[in-house]
Amino acid sequence: MIKPGRHWQVLALVVVPAALSLALLAFLLRDATHAWAVEHWARDQLAFVATLSEGIEADIKGGETLLRLAADSPEFSDLRERGRIDRRLNGIPERLDPGKRRLLESLRRQGAFSVLFVLTPEGDHYMSHPFPVQLGLQQYNLADRPYFQEARQTGRLAASDVFIGADGAAGIAMALPVFDATGAVALYLGGVLHLHGASRFLAPARIAPFDRALLVDRHGRPIGDSGDVVDEALVHALFAAGAGQEKFVARRGSVVVAGGADRNGVDWIGFRARLDNGWRLHLLRRADGVRQAIAPLIRKALALAAAILLVPAGLGALMALRLRRRLRRADEALLQANADLARRVEARTSELRRLEMRYRRLFETSRDGLLLFDRDVVIDCNPAALRMFGAEARERMLGRRPHEISRVARPAAVALGHDAPTGEAEPVEWTCHRVDDGRPFVAEVASSNVEIDGRVMTLATLRDVTGQKLAARELCKLSLAVEQSPNSIVITNTAAEIEYVNEAFTRISGYAREELLGANPRLLQSGETPRATYASLWAALGAGECWHGEFVNRRRNGEIYVESAIVAPIRQPDGAIGHYLAVKEDVTEKRRIAAELIEHRAHLEDLVAKRTAELAEAKRAAEAAALAKSVFLANMSHEIRTPLNVITGLAYLMKRDGVTARQAERLARIGDAGRLLLELVNDILDLSKIEAGRLTLERIPVHPPDIAANVVSMLFARAKQKGLFLHLAAEAMPHRLLGDPTRITQALLNLVGNAVKFTESGGVTLRVAQVEEDAGSALLRFTVEDSGPGIDRQTQARLFRAFEQADGSTTRKHGGTGLGLAIVRNLARLMDGEAGVASEPGRGSTFWFTARLAKGDAAAADGAADAEATPAPALARLAERHRGARILIVEDEPINREIARELLADTGLCVDTAADGQEAVHLAGRHRYAAILMDMQMPHMDGLQATREIRRQPGGEGIPIVAMTANAFAEDRSACFAAGMNAFLSKPVNPDELFLTLSKVLAPQPGAAG
Repeated sequence: MIKPGRHWQVLALVVVPAALSLALLAFLLRDATHAWAVEHWARDQLAFVATLSEGIEADIKGGETLLRLAADSPEFSDLRERGRIDRRLNGIPERLDPGKRRLLESLRRQGAFSVLFVLTPEGDHYMSHPFPVQLGLQQYNLADRPYFQEARQTGRLAASDVFIGADGAAGIAMALPVFDATGAVALYLGGVLHLHGASRFLAPARIAPFDRALLVDRHGRPIGDSGDVVDEALVHALFAAGAGQEKFVARRGSVVVAGGADRNGVDWIGFRARLDNGWRLHLLRRADGVRQAIAPLIRKALALAAAILLVPAGLGALMALRLRRRLRRADEALLQANADLARRVEARTSELRRLEMRYRRLFETSRDGLLLFDRDVVIDCNPAALRMFGAEARERMLGRRPHEISRVARPAAVALGHDAPTGEAEPVEWTCHRVDDGRPFVAEVASSNVEIDGRVMTLATLRDVTGQKLAARELCKLSLAVEQSPNSIVITNTAAEIEYVNEAFTRISGYAREELLGANPRLLQSGETPRATYASLWAALGAGECWHGEFVNRRRNGEIYVESAIVAPIRQPDGAIGHYLAVKEDVTEKRRIAAELIEHRAHLEDLVAKRTAELAEAKRAAEAAALAKSVFLANMSHEIRTPLNVITGLAYLMKRDGVTARQAERLARIGDAGRLLLELVNDILDLSKIEAGRLTLERIPVHPPDIAANVVSMLFARAKQKGLFLHLAAEAMPHRLLGDPTRITQALLNLVGNAVKFTESGGVTLRVAQVEEDAGSALLRFTVEDSGPGIDRQTQARLFRAFEQADGSTTRKHGGTGLGLAIVRNLARLMDGEAGVASEPGRGSTFWFTARLAKGDAAAADGAADAEATPAPALARLAERHRGARILIVEDEPINREIARELLADTGLCVDTAADGQEAVHLAGRHRYAAILMDMQMPHMDGLQATREIRRQPGGEGIPIVAMTANAFAEDRSACFAAGMNAFLSKPVNPDELFLTLSKVLAPQPGAAG
């Protein structure tokens, strides 16, 4: 109990220390309270700054989203008009590819893009929208732009730095690669995005309570502001590292808060938020405005501190003064109050527990995902949300913010209903990603504000609509396919009332869609379709089967047309038929074309049959002519060669027997005439074989420089007689080559012989060079240069034709048939080469031909070198090795028999003769001959049959038989070898060739030398 006299002492002891403590606390906490209030005010603004930043950022991402949605359209899968790009238009004309233009126009109507464009994978303009922008472009290739190169390298959407467009507005350009089915870039879809939306977000009404706002790009260039001139130097001073006036810096995620004074001494508070794309948002407020805003807060803080000190002191004093009187009553009241409070707490606790259980049951069992946000942070979620996001525990979802759950197209706070007047926001769609595997899904989000424990929180209800979106997209795709199908498509109900027609149906029938819906398809009937067609149609549909057939229908304008139709029932999920689907194609034109084709085909078959008969007759006539020509040439060759054999043989014998010098000269001229006549015959035969395709080339080892040297030696005497020089310039051949030495020699003799013949002074040079080579062959060029009179260009054009000469007049100086150059060109072409001439009148001529020769091995070439080694003189060799050998000459011409006998008189051989094949067979059966010289064309039995008969006789299979005939065709040679002959000599017979052939086929005699 306190005595009455001590009441004031108790009061002083309580109040005076409290007052002194309050004064001391106010003095010590003055600056700290001010800093705490500023920090508290800044922290309260962080959510606003973050929301404003996300709003600006979402404005940009809205353009990206539009581009991505458009890129999914089938229209942007290829550049179908790429071949029509016009450089003058910086792309394709406006009328081309209307599908892409419609989509670009739709994108531009969204208001985000000022210009949209489509680029080729190389960066060229394919099209731009609007089209006047395309015409006004100066650069039509964007491959050098950094953002295009980034999109090409990364395969993702890329954006440029901020630039000021021709209209004075800030903007950025975007480029999005679009891939085809193979994964290759089909095109780039992009556009120029105006940034006027940034200034909209920075309007003074939107940035309150801040005074000024500035948005800059990653390089510090301004993009938008609040309308007031922002002191950029102040912005730099506020956020520069180590600034002298800096009072404090507080970081909250991506937001930096700084304070400082400008150059006029005015204090400012600044916020800087960094956007995902590198841009920075600066928000500024004067420090005095902040002080005004925080003054009530400071007063409240001080009042609270005073209350904390004074109220207890006062209560203590009062309680001390009245303690005695009220202690008991207070104790009783306190006990009663405690009891009442305990009862109320227990009742309230029970009610809260029941409500919490009900809420938790609803929360946990909801099929929709539920996320509870407190200040935009997830503080609770139900099992459905965990399953939706693939999270195995609540901890994986707790603490997440909306932008971590989904890159929403709108600011997260707005999407969650914070700014909604009623606390409920319209449902929005979020593209979310699962936390386990990152798979995306689309969720429809409905949010509302709820009050829990006196705090306003946001409950977001998420429903996975990915399947619905995919189904809607597929349904849209199918709808477009049906609507744009070139075939007519109509759907009717079971009462045959039209419920749907596509655009093709209205175009083909001529009826408007409004006229067709609800009508019966019979309005198209023309009366020309057989009744059986309709009967079969309804019979098939009644059986639930598909029907295929044709209708003869009438268009709205009365025109008759034919449709090929497929009609099928459409069944409901329970199997009942609810509708009928008809897909029809207008085949009127096809039927007309088919009828015309049938008519043309019938006419064509008649023409083909007639022409075939004519061609068969022409073929028979050509074959008969070719056969007659071959027979004629064979007979002519035989008839000419036979007397030539007599002429050359007798001249040789007369010269061998000894004659006077004058007689020797005349005999030499006879021999020259015979050789010329033989060359003429050979040229005619060769040209005939070439034209008939019957000339074949040998493939044996050859050495072109040696062939050229042999040709020069053969014609050297003739050139010297005319006072001409004859030179050879041959390169070394680095490879072993295979070819036909006889034909190469023939071509060179023609060219060099012509050069010597037509050149009167100077000389002739033969050159052999390799032009090119590959792994299996070498191309050689043979060139003959002369100093003759030259040839004009008009004459050169006909030189290589058969029977053509440079001088074809009757007074020409030089003779000849004009076959040599034609044969040279044909031989060159057979050897995969060509022939030609370069000449000018008065400056000589250069004739040339090329030949491609295959490469051979060294062994074959060495063998060929051994075979080509110069043998001993044929006559002496034959006399030394085969003297006394007995041979048989079979020849039906007596003079040819006599010449052959005389040619062999000095060889020491024993010679018998036979007049035909029968006599030869008889003599071969009686005597053992060392060799037989056999003619081919003889009476009674030809040489081929005689050879076969001799081979059948005992011992006849080993007798060497040599064909000696005027038949010089390749088939004649083949026929001789097929009959069993061992060698072949053509008439007129060269004595040296005869001696050499016999020395090869005869076996050495016992006791012979050598």
